[in-house]
Amino acid sequence: MRHHAYRFAAAAVAAVTALALAAPAQAGAVAQPDWMPTLDNDDVVVSVPGTGDAGGADQLGRSRDIGLFGTDPANWPPVRIIDYPAAFGFTIGPVLIPIVGTGTFNGSTDIGSAKAVAAAENHQGNGRVVLNGYSQSAPIAMNAAHLLRLRGTPDEKIMVVVGADSRFPNTGVENVLPSFLPGMLTNGDRDPADLGDAEVYSYCVRGDATCGVGNPLADPLGTLFYLAPGFYLHANMNDDLNDFTEVRRWSSKDGCLANCGNTTYVVYDGGNPWAMMLRDNGVPVPREVDYVISILVPVPEPGVRQKFAGVDVPTPRELQESASKLLGLTVPTSDPDRNAKVRDRLVADATRDDSTPAPPRGQLRTAVTSAANAFSTARRDLKAAVRELAPPKLRDGVAKIQNAVEQRLTDRRQQRAERPRLVERVKATASTQGENNP
Repeated sequence: MRHHAYRFAAAAVAAVTALALAAPAQAGAVAQPDWMPTLDNDDVVVSVPGTGDAGGADQLGRSRDIGLFGTDPANWPPVRIIDYPAAFGFTIGPVLIPIVGTGTFNGSTDIGSAKAVAAAENHQGNGRVVLNGYSQSAPIAMNAAHLLRLRGTPDEKIMVVVGADSRFPNTGVENVLPSFLPGMLTNGDRDPADLGDAEVYSYCVRGDATCGVGNPLADPLGTLFYLAPGFYLHANMNDDLNDFTEVRRWSSKDGCLANCGNTTYVVYDGGNPWAMMLRDNGVPVPREVDYVISILVPVPEPGVRQKFAGVDVPTPRELQESASKLLGLTVPTSDPDRNAKVRDRLVADATRDDSTPAPPRGQLRTAVTSAANAFSTARRDLKAAVRELAPPKLRDGVAKIQNAVEQRLTDRRQQRAERPRLVERVKATASTQGENNP
């Protein structure tokens, strides 16, 4: 029975990974959310790509191109793209375990933070510098704002706009997972007061497995049940923000008397994550199904501490913090607001700005191409790590998953190549029918 469970889990991982990497990009509606302040040409956006997003095409697609910075391109602020590893990995002893790109998550975050600061200081003019990130780059944008303040930039000149922050209050993955993996340390909740009066806007979609993950100690079933579609939603539906419904908004100032910060949190709902994933891949799931699944297995609510019998249940990371204090130990951290050594090093960092201007809309690589490139790099690096560390059965299992994902990518590329010819045939058929039926 145990072997069957392992096989099922491996198959689920392979299927969801294939969907996440190979699903076609479907741009969402274009509109500026009403919580987002109006930007103009005097402002400058420092856009930090997320994991594996070389060149920043995906980041632009889920921010500028869906109207986050305004709906009139003539009034868009200039956008600078940060070039950094955007890697996701960790180390075991001297061995790097790369999952995406080459390098560790924490090392990539440090490099991105330093480069974002350099770009902000080099390009800020009369307006505000807007630090924009998603997923891995959300903490980078937050770190950069924190460092800019320490280096002398006034609060009123700084704005942060992030999505799917791994340090989203209570339900960000860095608030749930313990900190122990070198290169992938977690940092817990971020104190809004560390960013002073700088305007900060942070949004999360229900079900997202990075900013809205459940607490496995309070709700093990819901946490596990929504992991797979949560990863898909996080990776593939981030440009659909304007198609979702805002369900909750609050401020760090609510009920706070002093040292409150100036962060606005926004939660969106697009339906049940499983149904969202299926619909995004062409399966016509009725909306009633969302309601039924969500009643049977409630979706974790972003930003809300989970309870049992009316009592707050600590996350695994919070238990780690409590145990460490009792033992006189320190939980390892990596972000500059939590680690003084990292803070001092980055405040003094002299990295030069090598950001590039964002290309006009329409001249970007598609999300499929970006995902394919990221997958190719990750596959090569993962193969090397597996060959070095893994036993034969694990190597065979990983190889099967990789082959399944690669085949999915190949099929998607072929479908995209056929699409223009299919469109022409449809147009020709419609034209012929119109002539025959005036």
